[in-house]
Amino acid sequence: MQELERRYGANYTSPKGKAMHNAGSALVALGITQLIISGGLGIATLALDGDEFLAAPGIGLLVSGLVTVAVGGPLMGKGKRRRTAYYDWLHQQSLRDQARVTPGALTLRGGGGLSLRVVF
Repeated sequence: MQELERRYGANYTSPKGKAMHNAGSALVALGITQLIISGGLGIATLALDGDEFLAAPGIGLLVSGLVTVAVGGPLMGKGKRRRTAYYDWLHQQSLRDQARVTPGALTLRGGGGLSLRVVF
């Protein structure tokens, strides 16, 4: 794949989606981390008989974690779709360089023959 990117990558005019996918993945990871920490703060709040000291940060992390995951998920998905489209395009470019006519041999009843395979 790296060889194809080196040969044809500069000719691709649309965004390749790598940075978008990476940014979305980082946001999702950050959001999940926030959700886990907010869950821990919620458990600690319950363990301390409803102490308000940890409740507010827990709720804040819960809300910000949900927002971060809600933004990062679609970003990661769109980046992945762009990346897949880019890889499909690279594959099509590699097929473009293949030979269009391939000779071959046939075995026929009572003899043999030659064939030509034409690829469109």
